[in-house]
Amino acid sequence: MGDIKTFGVIDSAGREVPRPNRKQEPKRELKTRYKYIHFWEVPNDRRKTKYFQCRNNKTDDLLGAVQWERGWRQYCFCPVYSTATVFSKGCLEDVNDFIGQLMDERKKGISS
Repeated sequence: MGDIKTFGVIDSAGREVPRPNRKQEPKRELKTRYKYIHFWEVPNDRRKTKYFQCRNNKTDDLLGAVQWERGWRQYCFCPVYSTATVFSKGCLEDVNDFIGQLMDERKKGISS
């Protein structure tokens, strides 16, 4: 069998790149797990703010990313644009809850 490139990892610049072999993939820190989705923090020394991947619990497919948007002055969810993703009300509520947690952490960090 030939090499099959599986896309689904978004780099810090927001570009989709081939997913590395699971054995070579860097250790990711699970931030939050919900019923159908979970969020991984993606380490990056060049970013001032945190960056998270949103993935499906069952398939580990990339659904999007949560990242700081300067123009909006808040964390925002950016769905994957290369695949047709469908989000239910419950899934969007989970994304909203996760962003709310990040904003609360940020406010506590700034006011401290």
